[in-house]
Amino acid sequence: MMVMHMTDHRVDRRTDRGDDSPPPALQAGFISRGIAFVLDLVMMSATILLAVVLVQSVLAFFTLYGLLGQRIVQSGPFNALLVGVMAVIGAGIAIGYPVGFWVLLGQTPGKLLLGLRIVRVNGRPMSIRCALIRYAGYWLSAIPLGLGFLWVLVDERRQGWHDKLAGTYVMYAPRPRLVVGREKHLAPL
Repeated sequence: MMVMHMTDHRVDRRTDRGDDSPPPALQAGFISRGIAFVLDLVMMSATILLAVVLVQSVLAFFTLYGLLGQRIVQSGPFNALLVGVMAVIGAGIAIGYPVGFWVLLGQTPGKLLLGLRIVRVNGRPMSIRCALIRYAGYWLSAIPLGLGFLWVLVDERRQGWHDKLAGTYVMYAPRPRLVVGREKHLAPL
């Protein structure tokens, strides 16, 4: 039920839930959030693949493409080290990509493409701590067969478990309008 407040000839529409949650029409739903998540997974995978190719290229370059140090490159300890380095790079991208974009922009590139933005309940910018809690909440949401993500479908505020843990909403971001004006033509000097 909506409560209407008339103030200064403007209508203020707030829900009678007694909170400052955004209007339901602005809260992003399950499908748009899911598409943004898949887009982000594709971008993270491409980034990890690029990192693997880069490491392999650097390694190949410094061994003259297998001519030098072939015994070292093919040894068990070196391969274990290489696998460890790649795991650290992969984990860094998998954690750093969403957390970094949430903190810096309030949205990942996937959410940006779909016109979505993550906002905190208290209105403050996303902190690293809040972003890390939200990221950990992704795992908690995924563990019971994705129930924490599906929660968006039944929650009146359209929050998944990760949103509830971090105190965030995912909103449709207003798109900037392009203003096309008349160009002034300058006469040649």
